[in-house]
Amino acid sequence: PPSHNAVLYSLAAGGSVSIAALFMAGVLPGLLMGLSLAVLCIYKAHKHGYPKGEVIPLRQALKICAEALWGLMTMVIILGGILSGVFTANESASIAVIW
Repeated sequence: PPSHNAVLYSLAAGGSVSIAALFMAGVLPGLLMGLSLAVLCIYKAHKHGYPKGEVIPLRQALKICAEALWGLMTMVIILGGILSGVFTANESASIAVIW
């Protein structure tokens, strides 16, 4: 993952570059890349006429989103813990695995 490269860059720079700052610098490009891939997939699907899936009712969609929050909290734990100074980047990986 890109976070691995951020840690290696920080170590190669002699520790003068904050790993937390590098993680935060990677959030926006990561979100933009994910959005770009989603748009590309939608474009390709329309262009090639792939069939659409079934429509999910709102109540079921909200239930799916609520279930996904547990997994999405991993990012909050990692970035929140590092930026607040509660634990280091290595410790945050351990906490995320336990979570």
